Amino acid sequence: MLVALLIGILTAILTGNLFLGVHVFVATAVVVVFVIAAGTIHDLKLLSTPKPRKPAFRWARLAMVDVVVCALLLVGANMWLEEQARGPALAEGMWWSRDCCSVDSAYDERLRQLFLGNSEEALREELARQDFEFRGRRFARADWWDLACSYFATVEWDADQTGSVTGIRGDVGSTCL
Repeated sequence: MLVALLIGILTAILTGNLFLGVHVFVATAVVVVFVIAAGTIHDLKLLSTPKPRKPAFRWARLAMVDVVVCALLLVGANMWLEEQARGPALAEGMWWSRDCCSVDSAYDERLRQLFLGNSEEALREELARQDFEFRGRRFARADWWDLACSYFATVEWDADQTGSVTGIRGDVGSTCL
């Protein structure tokens, strides 16, 4: 159980995700309990039979535990990476290498359809809900990443005196290894 706890703590520290660490701990603890129970049942069967115990079985059991624990760690790490790779819904499906230089893109069109003519307050609330960080009076940026790439999305807008959005544009991009 101590090994399961250490694996869970290391996972939480290395990923910075306590939720994933707890799940890895629980999954590893279940595997350890299962293997101990299987070994105990096997030992009880050996006590009732005169056959000598084969030392190879113990090594096979340990190897099986290692394989299962590694598989659980990989599954947990994959789930965590998938969660980290989700960017804001505004940028969903916008995976170009770079949208820049005042090019009118599908991302700009999506921003215009959603926000042009709406209130600036509603725009700010939606951007905040999608984890954009505000970096200036009328500029917001979101950053996210997966295993090999980092992504960004920006939104810049203009508004009139009444607080209505009169112009909006944005960039999306990625940098990969």
